Amino acid sequence: MNKVYKTIRYNYYRVLRLLEFFKKEGLIKSISRIVNFIIRLIYIKNEGYLLEKVNLEVNHKTKQSSKYEVKEIQEAYDLSHLFSDLTYNEVDFRLRDGQICFVAFFKKKPIGALWLTTKDTYFPGFEYRIAARSKWLKLGNNSGFIFRGAVDINHRGKNIMGVLQDSVAMKCKELGVDRVLGSIGKNNIAIRKNSIKANYRVKELVVCRRILGVLFRKVKLDENCN
Repeated sequence: MNKVYKTIRYNYYRVLRLLEFFKKEGLIKSISRIVNFIIRLIYIKNEGYLLEKVNLEVNHKTKQSSKYEVKEIQEAYDLSHLFSDLTYNEVDFRLRDGQICFVAFFKKKPIGALWLTTKDTYFPGFEYRIAARSKWLKLGNNSGFIFRGAVDINHRGKNIMGVLQDSVAMKCKELGVDRVLGSIGKNNIAIRKNSIKANYRVKELVVCRRILGVLFRKVKLDENCN
């Protein structure tokens, strides 16, 4: 029942966001979005890497600027400026579901975030989490999954993501987690190289196709992935 509930809830909030988009953007942009959605429903292809990191360590050389504060949030914030689906209600639901979120603040405003979960995780939209072999990613014992990491474009280049990652690593040690998984789009070469420098390894390449609404996943090796 929990899987069914999460699926229904996800689609419910997708409809709400679509209606809000119609209200803000008007008829022409709304029709364009619907047509684009129909095209993507008929056929879409995405490729991404599943990353793994073991023996988590904290980079004690990482310094946090006095202008920024990074902390694990216990109450919901609106993070939709980082990811459109992370509205106040969605963040509140995720926190109550046991998902963990570290947020970077600048003048009390959220300007970056990184999420962690240790539970088998449901990702309804494969275009966002294409590294899952199925809609549920089975983590296993002593494992976590990091996701929805982003820093506001006006605050990048200040090592904020490094501090967020260190905060997650410390939380993992607290929880007894010694392995984390993550995913990244195949074309995001810069982030992939940075991840490898941070001691992540590429486990596999996942190719996802949605044809006439049906999802197909194929896992394969990619000799050029590093």
